[in-house]
Amino acid sequence: MQKRLLVVALFGGWLCSAILVSMAHGAARVEEDLSKGWRFLKADVAGADSRDYQERSAKWEDVDLPHTWNIADCFDDEPGYHRGVGWYRREFTVPENWRGKRVVLRFEAACMVATVWVNGELLGQHKGSWTPFEFDVTDLVEPGSKRNLVAVQVDNRWRRDVPPHFMDFNIMGGLHREVYLIATDPAHIVSTRVTTPEVSASQAVVALETEIRNDGDKPKTLGISVAIEGPGLSEPIVLSSSPAVVRPGQTLLVKQKAEPIQNPKLWSPDEPNLYRVSFRLCSGGRVVDDVENPLGFRWFEFDAKRGFVLNGKLTKLRGVNRHDDYPGLGWALPQSRQIEDMKLIKELGANFVRLAHYPQHPIVLDTCDKLGLLVWEEVPFDGEGRVKAPVTGAKDYAKVLRTNLREMIRRDRNHPSIILWSLGNENLNGSLQERKTVAALTRELKEIVTEEDPTRATAVAINKIERAQEVGLDRVPDVLGYNIYYGWYSGQIEDFGKTVDKARQRNLDKLIIISEYGAGIERGLHTDNPKRMDFSEEHGCRFHEGYLNAIDQRPFIAGSLAWNVFDFAAEHRAHDGKKKQTIPYMNQKGIYTYDRKPKDIYYLYRSRWTDEPMVYVVSHTWTQRKAGMTPIRVYSNCDEVELSLNGKSLGMKSKEDVFQWNVPLGAGENELRAVAKRGEKRVVDTVRVRCD
Repeated sequence: MQKRLLVVALFGGWLCSAILVSMAHGAARVEEDLSKGWRFLKADVAGADSRDYQERSAKWEDVDLPHTWNIADCFDDEPGYHRGVGWYRREFTVPENWRGKRVVLRFEAACMVATVWVNGELLGQHKGSWTPFEFDVTDLVEPGSKRNLVAVQVDNRWRRDVPPHFMDFNIMGGLHREVYLIATDPAHIVSTRVTTPEVSASQAVVALETEIRNDGDKPKTLGISVAIEGPGLSEPIVLSSSPAVVRPGQTLLVKQKAEPIQNPKLWSPDEPNLYRVSFRLCSGGRVVDDVENPLGFRWFEFDAKRGFVLNGKLTKLRGVNRHDDYPGLGWALPQSRQIEDMKLIKELGANFVRLAHYPQHPIVLDTCDKLGLLVWEEVPFDGEGRVKAPVTGAKDYAKVLRTNLREMIRRDRNHPSIILWSLGNENLNGSLQERKTVAALTRELKEIVTEEDPTRATAVAINKIERAQEVGLDRVPDVLGYNIYYGWYSGQIEDFGKTVDKARQRNLDKLIIISEYGAGIERGLHTDNPKRMDFSEEHGCRFHEGYLNAIDQRPFIAGSLAWNVFDFAAEHRAHDGKKKQTIPYMNQKGIYTYDRKPKDIYYLYRSRWTDEPMVYVVSHTWTQRKAGMTPIRVYSNCDEVELSLNGKSLGMKSKEDVFQWNVPLGAGENELRAVAKRGEKRVVDTVRVRCD
C-alpha cells in the first residue's frame, strides 16, 4: 500500500518513525574511505601478510588509491610489462562507536587476483579485475585505539582460470579502484533491486526487492521502509513492509510494489529525469541500515524491423566505445577524471556508450544516469582462442566468468542507463571445437542474465560473422553486435555495407548494432593522398564518413559504437614496423587522443550528432600546405556554409554532409573563414594556412 511521508509506519507493536525514515543516506550505514596512506611493493615477499612484518626495504613506496604498477612500463623500450605480484599494506583504526557493529572491508576492484589478510588472518581471495568484493572483518578488528592492518597480495599474471585470456589492451595490476571500511548493524541490507514492470507516459509502477540478513546472535523483528522521491512528486512516496522475525544467520527477501505513479517524468538521453529510492531497515523503532538507488522511468524494445525504440520513440543509437585508461594514470583514474570522460562523450553528441570490455567504475554508471547516456555493459569474455586455446576444458575459468557476470549485474542492475548486458567480444579465433565451447559458454551466460535481470536484453560483439553462424553463436543473444573494420585492416570502406547486408539476411529476426568500427589516426598527420593504414587524419575522416552514411541508410542497424572514443595504451602494439603504428604502444583509433585532444573526426561527429550550430574547417592542425588548387572541406550541422579566402567569398553551399570547395591557395599566408547559418543563428570558424 502506498504511504505518505508523514504517516507513521506500524510494525507490530513498535514504530519506525517518519523522522527516521526520512533520514539522509548514511545516517545508519557508515563508510570510511581507506584509499589514502597505503604502502606498496612491486615484488612478492614472504611474510607481508603478517602484522609483525617490517617494511625495511626502501623499495616499499607510499601510494594512494586508485593505483596501478603499470603506468610507466607499458611505454618503455623493454618488451612486455610487469605481470606479476605486488603487495599493499595499510594500518587503520575502527572507531570506538563501531563496537557492536558489523564491519566490512570492500574493494571496488583489484587486477587480477587479490588475496586479503586482516591482522594476519586470511580473509579470502577474489578473481577478476573489475568487479567489487568484500569481506566481513567484524571478528578480526578491535574498535578503539588499536591499530589494525590490512595486507593485500595482488597478482596480474596470465592465469587459465581468470578472464580475459587475450585482449588488445593492457592488464594493469594493482588496487586500481577505491577501498572502503563499512559499518552496519548486525541486521543489515544485503542487496536491493528496483524495477519498473509497468511504465507509460501516463503512469508507472515501481517494484522493489530488499534482501536483508541478521548476523546478530538474537532474533530481530525487522521491517523495510522505502521512500521514493523525484521530479513531479510533491512529497516522497513511502512503502512499509509488514514486520518479520529474522533469526540469527537468516536471510530474507522482502518484496514491495508501489501504487501507480501518475504522469511520471520519463528518463531519456534528452531528458534524464532521475528519481531516488531510499531503503531503510528498521528494528525496534530505529533505522539500523540504509541504502539508496537511482530510479529512472523508461521503457524500450529492440525491434528487428524498426530499430531501438525508447519510450515509444524510434531512437538511433549514436555511440562510442570507451576504455578505462589515461596518460600518467593508466587504469587508476580518479573519479573526477571518470566524470570528465563521460562529459566529453556527451559533448560529442553521443547518446550511447559501450563499456569495453569490462565493468567500469561505479561513478561511470552514476554519471551516465545523470547525463542521459545509454549503456552497453560487458563481461570480460574477450578475445578467446588466439593463444593456448584456453576455454575448452577450463572449468575454473567458466566458474570465474559466471561469478564476474553475476557481480556485474548485481552491482549495476538498478541503473536506468543500462539497456544491454554483453556476453562477450571477438571470441571465435580458435579451432572449431574451441568456437563451439565459446558458443556453449555464451548460452550459459545468457541463462544467468535471464535469472539475474530479465528486464534487459543481451548482446554479443562478433568479428567473425561466418564462424558465428557456423557454431550458432549469432542465435544466442537478443541483439547482434558486429565489429567491422573494412577499409582499415583489409578491403575497402564500401565493403562495410555489403558485409552487414549479407549478415542481415541470416538474422532477419534480430536487431543489429555495429559494436566496433574505426581506423588508426594520428592527430596532426596529414597527406594529399590518403590510403588504408596510413594513420592520416584524411583517411580517418573518409573512413568515418563512409561508415556513418552506410549506417544511416540502413534502418535495420539500430545504432553504432565507434572504436574508440579515446586512444588507449596497448603495449603489444610496439613500434616494430609490423603493426605500422605511428605512436608506439598505443591503439590510435580514438576520436580523441590519449590525452583527450580532439582529432578532426571529432568535428565530423559533432556535425552529425549535435543540434547546437557548429562549423569547422578541416583541418586546424594542417597549417603548412602546398600552393595551388586545394580541396578544402568543412564540417557543419547548419543549413548553409560560406567559405572565403583572404576575405573573398568562394561561394555558399547548402545542406551537404561534408561541404567542400576547391581553393586556390597562394604562396604565403592564407586565411580560410567559414560562416555557417541556421535560421538567425550564425557561427564562424577561421584557420590560417601557410604555403611555400
